[in-house]
Amino acid sequence: MTAEASDLSQETDELDALLARSDPLDAEACARAARLALQIPGRLRAVAHKLGQQRSAAAVDALLTLPTRTPGVVEGLYQAVRAGVTRRFTGDDGVRAAPGVLALEFSRSRARSFPELLRRCQLAFGEQLERMEQAGVARYRITLWARPLASDDGLARYRIDAPARGPDPRAAGEAFTWLHGRLSRLRGTRLWVNGWALPHTLRRDGITPAIQAHLVHAWLEWARGPAIVAAAQASDEQEERR
Repeated sequence: MTAEASDLSQETDELDALLARSDPLDAEACARAARLALQIPGRLRAVAHKLGQQRSAAAVDALLTLPTRTPGVVEGLYQAVRAGVTRRFTGDDGVRAAPGVLALEFSRSRARSFPELLRRCQLAFGEQLERMEQAGVARYRITLWARPLASDDGLARYRIDAPARGPDPRAAGEAFTWLHGRLSRLRGTRLWVNGWALPHTLRRDGITPAIQAHLVHAWLEWARGPAIVAAAQASDEQEERR
């Protein structure tokens, strides 16, 4: 057996051992499993399934390194967001969790549709539409926050902080969903989901606008419940029929 074949055999055994574990994988093990899956033929699907079952920040970090066309990757990301998983950051003061935030950043565009889209943002989000300058280019951001609510039954419940001009959280979710569906097609747009940045890409193995839409759906389901999502989808379908 060559040295290369021996190394591959050892790495295969290591990955199989990780997949066989019944306890949740820590951050190092999740990252290691993802790296090995990219090197060892025939293991991507099993690793995606294993990571998708965890619904942890470490598992999401690892899933985002795998090709999204692999069965189980998008499903795992969706379920993690639907469960309210947020990114973890390690610093000098220890590990801290990112807040429950859904945000969309986008640049001024020459697309013919942009002026109307920007107007819709201003109408829906009012003063909460942020404007920034980046390398001389105007960038904008709209944000929804999931605020924890007190609960007597021990179940985790949240509310969506609505924009100043739209006090109904349902309307805020509808507006965000509609705007994401159009702004996500523009170059330079970035979706933020609970601390993870998902930039615009059309690569088949990346987080495309269509996949992002599923994650927006998952976040709204987690933060407010399925009713807001159903209303947004109905509104979008009516708009498409016009």
